[in-house]
Amino acid sequence: MRKIIILIIIITLAILIVIFFIINKKEPINSLIGTGAIISPTGNVIDWEKSSILGVQFDDQNLLVQDTVSSKTLVDLMAEEKPIKILIVPGHDEKSGGSEFSGIAERKLNVQLAYYLIDLLKEENNITADVVKNKDGTYADWFNQYLEENKLEIILFKENSRKIMEKTFKDISPSLNSFIFNNAPEETSLNLYAINKYIDDHQIDIVLHIHFNDHPRKNYNSKGKYSGFSIFVPDSQFLNGEESKNFALAIKNHLETIIPKSTHPLESRVIIEDQKLIAIGANVSRQNVSALIEYGYIYESQILSKNIRDVFLKELAFQTYLGIREYLRKENNQDTTLLPHTWDKNMKKGKGSSEDVLSLQMALKQESLFPPNNKSLQECALDGIFGNCTNQAVIDFQEKYKDETLEPLGYKKGTGFVDSLTISKLNELYSQ
Repeated sequence: MRKIIILIIIITLAILIVIFFIINKKEPINSLIGTGAIISPTGNVIDWEKSSILGVQFDDQNLLVQDTVSSKTLVDLMAEEKPIKILIVPGHDEKSGGSEFSGIAERKLNVQLAYYLIDLLKEENNITADVVKNKDGTYADWFNQYLEENKLEIILFKENSRKIMEKTFKDISPSLNSFIFNNAPEETSLNLYAINKYIDDHQIDIVLHIHFNDHPRKNYNSKGKYSGFSIFVPDSQFLNGEESKNFALAIKNHLETIIPKSTHPLESRVIIEDQKLIAIGANVSRQNVSALIEYGYIYESQILSKNIRDVFLKELAFQTYLGIREYLRKENNQDTTLLPHTWDKNMKKGKGSSEDVLSLQMALKQESLFPPNNKSLQECALDGIFGNCTNQAVIDFQEKYKDETLEPLGYKKGTGFVDSLTISKLNELYSQ
């Protein structure tokens, strides 16, 4: 019996030794990742320190980094009538989830807004734009094909992004501004790195990720306590950080005319630099302009309302479009999709939301009357609800044009009730 046991041990050891040599001879991918080597599609082992992955060129003596596209370069391309390439990435899918509230799925909102934006961008002669997903939220065929044909390179791209971060940017300070995100699932992470690699491979000038926010709380059936929008960009120490921030600023300038800035303490700066968010280039995996917009929190009234959700998403897309045009130094001839508008029904204070009231709020805003009494959009949202803020703004409008809206009725003070005379004045100013 003892001899049999010894024989089994010897055979087992022999098998393990053979396996060891076979593994070392084949040099599996896992052993190469982290050693400074990569494998090309042809099977050749390449020293990443002498490669140009991610647009970063290494040699034995010096580290040479390609310049990121600057605003001047993009403007020059526009002047030369060369198209600017833009890729829109609506966040999340059925596997990675995203926020949900009251039956509303963030991933669907993201896609809807993305296609409203892409329709606007495609009207521009010198902009080529695409969305990475279909309208049903599935990845586009061209992206699935790219992912399938380049999966190994994408995995290595992901690993070598970290290598480059460590070797090239060892002098970069850890970001004090870095926001805390849930770690992306492996498949989601790979898809995001695939998008980043595609962007660099195809020299995309601008990439914009679309999201809606949420925050952890005990009861997800109740609304959270935060609201407002924020924009995430690469850390300013990254190659594309400064220009991405300029891009985000242009969009912020337009979004803040219709939605308030985030009230979350960690988002109070609105434009937030981050080193670890994959979508905007974690581990320096992105070049050129990159940003991720959180268009407010998913439980905010404009999103919850079936009556105005669609028109409000269109307005968010339009303001983003105006921001992109501003960044590219193009003049904007229109500043909202909510006007012109024709009113034909009386309106008064109430709880429901409507497109008529939403356009009324925008008209009052154009008159510098909304929000009233120096309040903010955080206190008085553009939400299509005829509440106290809208009521006061209507009173101020009526008193501003009292000779046409009040005096014919013998009134000296505004009523807040939008009657035929007030409607007539609104239509005179904002229906054409």
